[in-house]
Amino acid sequence: MEISLPTELVHILKQFCRQNDVTLYMVLLSAYAVLLMQYTDQQDICIGSPVSKRSRPELEQVIGYFVNIVVMRLRLTGEMRYSELASLTKKSRSKHLRIRTFLFPD
Repeated sequence: MEISLPTELVHILKQFCRQNDVTLYMVLLSAYAVLLMQYTDQQDICIGSPVSKRSRPELEQVIGYFVNIVVMRLRLTGEMRYSELASLTKKSRSKHLRIRTFLFPD
């Protein structure tokens, strides 16, 4: 599925990203969290997010699709500013990227 956004909106979003030191992905993920909060009437939102990186040297030459899903937990409030939510999303994403390679015991 492809979604086209108006050029002016894209410029506004990119400016917001620069001002708040976040990526467009984090901004859109934050918007998705707000949407889920509105639809579910819940403030504790968990979203699965794909991460792909071959962090082990022995896998660098292996052909194939390596992806993990990390679950990000965002605790939202109705009084939260969007810049605060984007910052919270950034912190949560960064935290989960650091721990993505932990293995579960057999």
